Amino acid sequence: DMSPVTNFTGDDANATIPITSATAQIDANGSARSGMRFAGGGTAGQFLTVINTGGENVSFDNTEGTCLVRGINSNKDTIRPGEAHLFISDGTLWNHVGGGATDEWMTAG
Repeated sequence: DMSPVTNFTGDDANATIPITSATAQIDANGSARSGMRFAGGGTAGQFLTVINTGGENVSFDNTEGTCLVRGINSNKDTIRPGEAHLFISDGTLWNHVGGGATDEWMTAG
């Protein structure tokens, strides 16, 4: 099921990825965003594809407990415009499976 596009209105908590559909379309809404995070840890085994439909980069918060992405770091925290990334939940955190234009992980912000 394809979710409607979520337009971010700012950084941090204003750049929250919904987890209620199998697909989350996100848009930075005219300005690159940082501090992105998932709305929750999900359910163990839940898959979520995140698609950046906008024209700007979106970068996760670099704290695992805030962004809820296992192993997040500043070298691999950004989803670029047009990229789709697949995550799977372990019930607490989201684990990046793959995606992007150039490699199997996210790019540096």
